[in-house]
Amino acid sequence: NYLWDMHWLVHEIPKLKEIPCVSILYHKRNDDAVPLQFSKLPDNFCCCAPPLREWFGTHHSKFMLLGFESGIRVVIMTANNIFSDNYHMTDALWSQDFPWKHCNSPSRSDFEDTLTQYLEEAKWSGAKARGQHISVETLRKCDFSSARVVLIASVPGRHTGDDLDKWGQMALRKALLHEHFDEQAKLVCQFTSMGGLKSKAGSDLFTSLLQSLH
Repeated sequence: NYLWDMHWLVHEIPKLKEIPCVSILYHKRNDDAVPLQFSKLPDNFCCCAPPLREWFGTHHSKFMLLGFESGIRVVIMTANNIFSDNYHMTDALWSQDFPWKHCNSPSRSDFEDTLTQYLEEAKWSGAKARGQHISVETLRKCDFSSARVVLIASVPGRHTGDDLDKWGQMALRKALLHEHFDEQAKLVCQFTSMGGLKSKAGSDLFTSLLQSLH
């Protein structure tokens, strides 16, 4: 997530203290010190601050991966892990459960590739706590072929070549190019924020996305 209030979160969900491994991905600039709230966590917590390719940009992803004996639940949300976002704002949440792969399961899927490639870009080494280790390779053992959505991740930085349409708004444009809509179709967007986009940049963005609809 981008914004955290760990005291509130653990108080809100005391079960977190009982889960064997809790891995936190949080934003910080490369030269910043580790925030105090991340240096005094229970022993079952481990933290990772994804590196930035350059000074500008933030890791703004908001998601949860919940592991069960039967598989993994992926949760994508628009709220930060703070009180005001969860109780004073209108937010959206999508989730789906995915089982472990069987012998006849597809080897890979676009959803799996996007999820694992994002975590690799974030330099996530996995969750290590109380003798357990959950890693990117663990996620690759899950069957994501039944995903009902297209997963689009965002990685801060300048992207060129093969990576040009791999992340963010360009990935969204590419996904829309593969869909077919009738004349009555509408593009509905929900944002917690639009960051630092100026009005012209926002207009250019939506014009670009609408041109990809066909």
